[in-house]
Amino acid sequence: NGVKYETDTASFEVEDNTLATQGDLGLGMVVTVNGTINADGVTGTATSIRYEDVLEGPIATGSIVSVDSRNKTFTVLNTNVQITDGVTVFEGGSSFASIAEDDVIEISGYFDNNVVLRATRIEGKSPSSNVEIKGVVTVYDSINKTFTINGVNVNAFNAISLPSGGISNGLYVEVKGAYDSGSNLINATDVEAEDNSFGDEGDEVSIEGYITRYAADNDFDINGFPVDASGATRIPASLVLAEGMQIEVEGSITGGALVATEIELEDGEAEVHAPIVSINLATDSFTVQVQTGGFVSVITDSATEFEDDVSSVEPFSLALLTDTDFVEVSGLEDSNNPGTIIASYVKRSVPEDIVLQGEVTAQSTDITVSVLGIDFPVDSATSYQDSDDNILADHAAFIAKIGSSRSIVKIVDKADTSNNPVGIADEVELEAYLSPQP
Repeated sequence: NGVKYETDTASFEVEDNTLATQGDLGLGMVVTVNGTINADGVTGTATSIRYEDVLEGPIATGSIVSVDSRNKTFTVLNTNVQITDGVTVFEGGSSFASIAEDDVIEISGYFDNNVVLRATRIEGKSPSSNVEIKGVVTVYDSINKTFTINGVNVNAFNAISLPSGGISNGLYVEVKGAYDSGSNLINATDVEAEDNSFGDEGDEVSIEGYITRYAADNDFDINGFPVDASGATRIPASLVLAEGMQIEVEGSITGGALVATEIELEDGEAEVHAPIVSINLATDSFTVQVQTGGFVSVITDSATEFEDDVSSVEPFSLALLTDTDFVEVSGLEDSNNPGTIIASYVKRSVPEDIVLQGEVTAQSTDITVSVLGIDFPVDSATSYQDSDDNILADHAAFIAKIGSSRSIVKIVDKADTSNNPVGIADEVELEAYLSPQP
């Protein structure tokens, strides 16, 4: 969450291993950190760091769906999972391109408002029927010691380990055991009660996740935990909260809820793939060139995640980028500075197609589409798609599809010039509506 912690005296726990070390951690793991944060707000000292995955098991046969070029969904233990190329970290031989049905994987991430597990990390595991799942006990039968968790049946009659206080409906537990996909049943070896709270009364807390329920600014849930943000500072200042939004919240636990002092949007719709032309380390920023005379400024901060897909340098940072590198950037479009992205993610990659995505601000029939302050030329060879991936006849049909709605549009200028010269859009895609569609 943008804070760099000193860990010299910290203890580590990774999947119940209290003798773990920092070397057992990996990028993309969602962790719980106890410690202190310094007055600067971006450094601190950790006393303990704990990691537990959300889910481990096989990808259900026939469940993988390619949503688009960057997103896939599939099912693991009756849980819907979404992975995003360039956001989800892959380890253990797994990758966005190669992930396949029946792969056994360990998943870390956050549940969104649609109860989809948005994976921040996927680690490939050896083929096995052993699985791990966390959730709330329902339909508990105390005689046969059976129950349901996240729609998966559990038989704990022969479990070696059970919670000391017993099992009951509503108890949050972790279940380990062997999974029979045919009967959707886990024969449990271990059932352990888990603490899914975020802190005690008065604790200062910083959490990141999705708004899973929204009634009002003083009454919503993030990752299922109640939040009151009625008096919080917002970044950006124009931020309007809504269900499904990914945010970071800072505040303190009061009356069983997190009373927020600051809320920051973590996931924006802006994106650019282009070569760097200048870097300014003093301002933690750089500039990329999308076309002749067309530039996008990128601002990074302590919360920006960096990845190197060229030489696999780790850890990677802004200081290791050069003005000859090609990068893929995603983040939030700065409403106060047109043509600027506040980056949540920066990846150095091999040069490929130019991509520009953001809110469309203007479109002239058969001339240009304006995104991130750049008027991108189109012509008769440009292809168009709506938000459901349906082909549109021409630019006029695309404009009609947008109407007066605020919309996110992706422009692709392919390196292959067989269709269109460099500098003229090959593809224009309507990604999403920000206001009611026409």
